[in-house]
Amino acid sequence: MDRYCLNELLGRLPIDLLNWQNELAKLQLHPQPLDLDTIRKLIDRNINDDVFSLSDNVLAKNLGQSLLIFNDLLLRNNDPIGLAALLANNFRLIYQVKNWTTHGYGEAQIAQEFGIHPYRVKLARQSARRISQELLLEILHDFAILDFRLKNVNCDRKLEFELLLINILERKNAFT
Repeated sequence: MDRYCLNELLGRLPIDLLNWQNELAKLQLHPQPLDLDTIRKLIDRNINDDVFSLSDNVLAKNLGQSLLIFNDLLLRNNDPIGLAALLANNFRLIYQVKNWTTHGYGEAQIAQEFGIHPYRVKLARQSARRISQELLLEILHDFAILDFRLKNVNCDRKLEFELLLINILERKNAFT
């Protein structure tokens, strides 16, 4: 396996020894040499990376790509309730990082305070530059309503989630 394949593999696997053992055993069964295409077909991406990519595309005002990522996550048997919770959590982190940054805290201090990896704080800080605190609060409120609807109302969960994405992106003038 060349270094490009190794980097792709490392990017797709979470830090979990048991998962690594299972995925490497699967790759060992493959009859041909491993290339990027094979690794992409055999090893699923980490859901947290996809959720970050989804929120990043929402902030980039890219509805088409946002819906593609969402539908890809659904095809991999992820439930809209769980996806909504993960995406809301990502927007909450962006809000918290933006808020703490405006109060003079650095990335290392924020990472230590929240007990998360500094790279996540760096990514959230980059995302926070593109959106106002007010809009972040509105989005978090929308996710709370979506969560209630998905859990308590007989509705099409996929459609409700897609409508939320469209609603967020219609607020383009609020993005900084």
